Amino acid sequence: MVKDAADWLAFGALFVAVCTIAWHGYHYVSVQKDIGRQRNFDNFFNTLERVNNKGGSWILQKAAIFELRNYLRYKDVILNICDDAGSLFATNDLQILSEFAGTASFLRKNRWVNILHPRQHQPMGGRGSP
Repeated sequence: MVKDAADWLAFGALFVAVCTIAWHGYHYVSVQKDIGRQRNFDNFFNTLERVNNKGGSWILQKAAIFELRNYLRYKDVILNICDDAGSLFATNDLQILSEFAGTASFLRKNRWVNILHPRQHQPMGGRGSP
């Protein structure tokens, strides 16, 4: 009888240990995902700062606009920025404006972007605005 109770106690202790390890593994992965999302947002924000590179190198600005294509999570925000680039950045530089147009076109036409992020683009004013 003692052997059976000891077996159950050992099984219970093993079960608790495995559950604890599983929970800690889930928690670790969850925290790492949050850190990754924050790092991705920080990189996106730094890229936006390079896009708004007033008085700086237009090559850096053009490269930053192209880099926006890699931030699919922020597709809607990027499309709003690209659509209103002429007024937001007060520029008449055709190379910069064409890069904005190319980025917007890429995000709208790229098949995988639309599958991964199917939400439709809304103008900055929201629904019902012209």
